[in-house]
Amino acid sequence: MLLASPFQVINRLKTLIAEPDFRTIIEASCARIFSGFFIAFVAGIVLGSLSGEFEFIADLLWPMVATVKAVPVASFVVILFIWFTNGITPILTFLISFPIIYGNVLQGVKSADKKLKEVADIYRVSFVKKILFIKIPAVADYLTAASSTSIGMAWKAGVAAELILQMNGSIGEKLYYAKMYLANEDLIAWTLIVILLSVILEKVFVLFLRFLFGRFYKI
Repeated sequence: MLLASPFQVINRLKTLIAEPDFRTIIEASCARIFSGFFIAFVAGIVLGSLSGEFEFIADLLWPMVATVKAVPVASFVVILFIWFTNGITPILTFLISFPIIYGNVLQGVKSADKKLKEVADIYRVSFVKKILFIKIPAVADYLTAASSTSIGMAWKAGVAAELILQMNGSIGEKLYYAKMYLANEDLIAWTLIVILLSVILEKVFVLFLRFLFGRFYKI
């Protein structure tokens, strides 16, 4: 009753994977969570880069970013549920991921070698080359670390939102029913699935970033 055995969990995993709706549930949760993360990834790069270059933009965004970082996930879920009927999970994962990516990109831009930028200005290096050979190397490490952290946070927040809202055809809904019926083998099995999905997607995305940055900067 308190904790399912490893044998029970393994058997339940086999059963879950064989169920006809398993793939649909995984794809739906992945799409909702990763879409919010991807929007946060793009917005964090753009706004973080602008804030690093222009101090007034950083000052304008600071209250919003600080507020988003401080508000609990449960509060966001309730607020979003009042405002919206659908699409809550992507919005929540965006709000959770954005401050992490934004803050790291901002720090990366500010850490760029100032002397190198002065030399580039003196020799009138093109804007594109400045981005490729000064900005990207400075941001690469920070963005990779931020992506690794924010993907895990996005999964935690996304599944929590699905559970609280009892979203049909989602991993969170399965966790809710496991709690309702005291099905501990289901609870642990779905938790392991979430962990595996989070780790796999994180590793794949980080490797993809390393591949893109490899020609500019050795991470």
